[in-house]
Amino acid sequence: MSQNWRYKIYLVLFTVVISLYVLVPTVFNFQNIQESAEKNGQPLPWYVKLFPEKSINLGLDLQGGIYVELEVSVEQAIFNRLDVMASDISRYLRDEKIENVLVVHIPKTYALRAVLPSQEALDKFNHYISEYYRGALAPKREFSERVYGSDEKEDNKLQAIYGELVAAFQGNAEVSGVEWSRGSSLFRIVVKEGVQDSSVPSVMASKFSNLKEIQESNKAFVQLTQVYLEKLRADTVKQAVETIRNRIDRYGVSEPSIRQLGENRVAVELPGVTDPDRAISIVKKSGKLEFKLVDESKKDTEIQALVSQVRKENNIPEGFTEEVVNKINEAIKGKIPSEDEILFEVQYDPVTKKIVGGTPYLLNHNADVTGDMLRSAQVSVQHNEPYVSLSFNNIGTKAFGDLTAANIGKRLAIVLDGNVTKAPQIKSAIPSGEAQITLGYGNYQSILKEATDLLGI
Repeated sequence: MSQNWRYKIYLVLFTVVISLYVLVPTVFNFQNIQESAEKNGQPLPWYVKLFPEKSINLGLDLQGGIYVELEVSVEQAIFNRLDVMASDISRYLRDEKIENVLVVHIPKTYALRAVLPSQEALDKFNHYISEYYRGALAPKREFSERVYGSDEKEDNKLQAIYGELVAAFQGNAEVSGVEWSRGSSLFRIVVKEGVQDSSVPSVMASKFSNLKEIQESNKAFVQLTQVYLEKLRADTVKQAVETIRNRIDRYGVSEPSIRQLGENRVAVELPGVTDPDRAISIVKKSGKLEFKLVDESKKDTEIQALVSQVRKENNIPEGFTEEVVNKINEAIKGKIPSEDEILFEVQYDPVTKKIVGGTPYLLNHNADVTGDMLRSAQVSVQHNEPYVSLSFNNIGTKAFGDLTAANIGKRLAIVLDGNVTKAPQIKSAIPSGEAQITLGYGNYQSILKEATDLLGI
C-alpha cells in the first residue's frame, strides 16, 4: 500500500471518529438527559460533560416538539400603561403638597381624568403633562359625563346607591360605565362618545331625584397621542417577542424559533422539548408583576360570601382562570367600589400540583408599584427556603417607600399574572427599595424550580 493511501485512510478514520464524537449528544439525546436532571434536581451524568454541549437541531419535523401561537394582549398593556401614568401624576401632585387629587384612567378608553381642588393645582397638572409627557399625552375635550352628588355620608348607603345606579344603566347603549370611589359622595355616569341628547338626565330625574347634578370646575382630560399609541402597540409586541426569547433561553431549548406574526401574534417553535406543560406555562405567562393594596373595608368572610353568591346567581363555574375571574368582576359591579376588583390567591395540592381552592381578595385596581420599576431580581435561599428577592430602581424605590409609609397596618398584595401570591401586612415603611416574594412550603426542588421560572419571567 502506498504512503498516500495510508494518509487517506488515517484522514477518513479521523473524520469518522470526530463525526461520531460530535453526533453522540444528538444520537443519545443528551438534551433529554439534561432536562430530566434539571427537573429532578440531580447532577448531570459524568459522561455528558465529555461531549459537546450542543446537539444538532433536527427541527420539529424530525424530532417533534412544541409549536404555539400566542396573541399579545396589546390593549391590556396600553391600559396598564395608563394606570401607571395616573399613579405617577397623582404621586407628583401629592409631592407638591396638593391634597384631594383624583387622577384615574377612564375605563375602556385611552384617556385620563383629573379632578383637582384649585386652579393652581390644575396649572401644575398641565405643566407636568407638558414637561414629562410631551408627545405621549395631549389635552382632550371633556368626556360626555354627568356627575351627581348625594347628601349621604355612610359608605354602606353610598355603595347601595352605586349598586342601584349600575343596575339602572346596565344594558343602556348610551352609557359606558358608572363610577364611584369609596369615601366619596359623587357618582359619575360616563356617556359613550358621539352620543347626543343622552337619556341620562331623564333616568336620573325619574329614579334618583334625591341626587343632585354637580358641576366640576377644575377638571381636565388628557389622552394618548396617536403617534405614541402606535409606538406603544409596536413596542408591546416587540417586547413580548424578546421576553419569550429570554425565557426560552433560560429554559435551555436548542435553537428555538420565535417570530412575530401579523400585528399582535407570536409563533414559537421548541424542537425536542420533553416537558411541554412546563415549557408552555413559562411561555404563556404574561410576567405582569404588581403591588396592590387590599381594600380592608369588607371582612374576608364577607368577600368570600359575596363571590359565592355571585357565582351562584350568574352560573359562573368553579375555577380561577382569567376568563372566570373576569366574569366574576363583571357580575360583581355595583356591589364593590368601581376602583376595586376581585383577585384570587390560588392553592395547589403539594403532590398533584392541581388547583384545590382559592382565596378571594378585594384589591384596589390601580397598582402604584409595578414590575416596570424593577432594577434586578434574583433567586435566594434562606433557612432552606427559596425566594425571589427584588430590587427597585430609583422611581420604584420612591414609589414603594411612599406606598408602604402611607399604608402601615394595611395588607399589600403581590400580584403576578392576575393571581395573588401573597398579601402580607405592611409593618413599617420600606424606603430601601428591596422586597421579596416567598413561595410557601413544600418540596425544596419544586419550589426552587418555581422560583427560577418566576425569575425568568
